[in-house]
Amino acid sequence: MADESSSIDPDVLRALDEEREITPFTIAEQYHRGELTRDEVIQQLIDYDYLPQDRIPDDMSVDIAMYIEGSWDDMERALRHELIDAEIYQLVLDALRERESWPPPTAGS
Repeated sequence: MADESSSIDPDVLRALDEEREITPFTIAEQYHRGELTRDEVIQQLIDYDYLPQDRIPDDMSVDIAMYIEGSWDDMERALRHELIDAEIYQLVLDALRERESWPPPTAGS
């Protein structure tokens, strides 16, 4: 069976990405696909308005131990999936800490 993803028009894939909510993980995916330069991905990840780790949805529909899209979880997930490297992760973390005094957990903790 042929790989269906290879037959999908790249413009269609980009349009689908634009329809999805932009998260740090989707930004990292764009970088991994070569759609963003290293400088662009770093800047976009620094500029992203991260959802606080301790925010619990009002309807209590999400287990707080689960991965939360739009939070620092996305950065850790992108690093684990090798969409970004440890240097990008650290540069973004350092910039956020400096800007906001916001200490998300370090990788591996």
